[in-house]
Amino acid sequence: MKRGFCLLLVLGVVTKASALDPTEDYPNYKALAANGRVDLYWKLNTAKTIITFEIIAKTNGWVGFGISPNGVMPGSDIMTAWVANGNAFLQDRFATANSKPAVDQSQDWHLINTFESGLYTVVIVKRAVVTCDANSDDVPIEDGTTTVIWALGTAGDPANADDLYYHQYANRGIQSVYLLSEYTPVTLPGDAFVRSFQMDNVVATTSTTDTVYRCMYVKLPSFSTKHHVVRVSPLITAGNVDLVHHMLLYECPSFTAAEASGLDGYVFDCGYTSTEQMPCISIIAGLELNGRSYDFPASAGYPLASNSARYAVLELHYNNPDNAIAAGRRDSSGLRLHITPTLRTYDAAQLEIGAEVSPLMMIPPYFDRLTVPGYCSPACTTDAFPSGGIHVYAAYLHAHLLATAIRVYIKRESGNIELLAADNHYNYDYQYTKSFATPINIKPGDGIMVECDYNSASKTHYTFGGIATTDEMCLVELSYYPRIPELAMCQSTGVWEDYLWRVGATAAGYEPFLDPLITKPASLKDQPVKGTLDQPAVTSAFTSVQERNTFQNLLLQNATMLNICFKTNYGEYPNTFQEMATPTFIRPSQTAQCTAL
Repeated sequence: MKRGFCLLLVLGVVTKASALDPTEDYPNYKALAANGRVDLYWKLNTAKTIITFEIIAKTNGWVGFGISPNGVMPGSDIMTAWVANGNAFLQDRFATANSKPAVDQSQDWHLINTFESGLYTVVIVKRAVVTCDANSDDVPIEDGTTTVIWALGTAGDPANADDLYYHQYANRGIQSVYLLSEYTPVTLPGDAFVRSFQMDNVVATTSTTDTVYRCMYVKLPSFSTKHHVVRVSPLITAGNVDLVHHMLLYECPSFTAAEASGLDGYVFDCGYTSTEQMPCISIIAGLELNGRSYDFPASAGYPLASNSARYAVLELHYNNPDNAIAAGRRDSSGLRLHITPTLRTYDAAQLEIGAEVSPLMMIPPYFDRLTVPGYCSPACTTDAFPSGGIHVYAAYLHAHLLATAIRVYIKRESGNIELLAADNHYNYDYQYTKSFATPINIKPGDGIMVECDYNSASKTHYTFGGIATTDEMCLVELSYYPRIPELAMCQSTGVWEDYLWRVGATAAGYEPFLDPLITKPASLKDQPVKGTLDQPAVTSAFTSVQERNTFQNLLLQNATMLNICFKTNYGEYPNTFQEMATPTFIRPSQTAQCTAL
């Protein structure tokens, strides 16, 4: 089944979990531990150079909170704080091992307030996003996923400033957060109302696969005058939060009356083995992982009118690693559309860019780092974009388990290179949408490069592009306005000739889409591409550093790319499948200046 594998948008509204309210209304919140045991609130200054944290922890002992470069304690920049006899204590520390962290010579965590309230300790501190610690003992906060660690001392206050006793195993934790978020929640208009779409008790787990996709056609509401969808919120079946990985709503092209007959509520398998041909590839909106609500920006909304799409497909991805949940679990999850007749300035849409999801995106084993590119070519933006271009207000970066970093660059028609978004610590288990305080204008003739880094050092087999969690992707979903009704995706793919020489083949087809067959030579005809490549005689070659370097240079410098510029009805823009050389360019620095407090 050939379709768009567009993924998603995640944004939420701050809600408190602990028994205490924070001392002010913060734009950002993360529960670091369950049941309100440790809650984190934070805000940034206008320049995004100083960050203020408020930590509410259920302890009357000491509170530890830190920034980790790699998810473990060694190398972490940590602050510890407590209240004793009415006096507040704060220390900036640096961990070199899994032991008591040393006091940092440069004290770059600054106390605003610390106090106890009942069973809780509240710590309010600030630090520079990038500190000026001359000893490099501080971890900079980057514009992407940040790993934070916490620990609680529950045996009372330290006897003195040097007596930071051990927290015990049960009193520590780790979480991924997006600290530099520019998202501002949008207030719903008073005339907003809700329409809901839910699966109908579908089978969400099987004994044969850990990845299940279920799709259902739904009839969108129609109005005599245009309305805007301004929020999408989740409906998760009780007990299935651990199963629902993501959901999204695809816009469908116009159907004839005969085609539409019986569609509303029709459920079908839309996963790897599906034989259904789903004609709906343009994304309306979606929800990922934790299922928090998504708000459109104050200036834009998704349009619903008598002449707009009448049908959509609700898709749910159920992820059941190692089949830990028994076969036969059923689900009725879905989503709510919050709709208003109060129109915003622009109609919004989403554009999927990156590498086409197919086996032509391949990751051999034994790589500590392999960079895979995907390119939205200037030919596509020239063909599809309006003269004033599009304005991107958010970007969702998506890959799977092997991914470690994702970067997005704009290659301007002038030749200038701009960094649009980056996550240098990508974590599949924590995904978010990056919003831009000021929308980014991308014009006809500009190109957009996506680069994904993967670590396959522990693998002994190829990992191919596909829709299962154990497959890989390299995609970015751009949220933008004004809407281009015809445009669905702007991507690239490769050519088989660049890869099949390793097994003596010269050509392969593109069907079945995710498991294609070799077509030449005759001696290998109809052999599966993936199975033929993924054999020890081929994969063992990548134990060689030289062979890994050769493959990386192929992807970034020498491979042939094909332009993928698809319309929402699977039509093609004029330059689709045009060959192009992999663009090369000097990547701009991501290093930020330090801020002294």
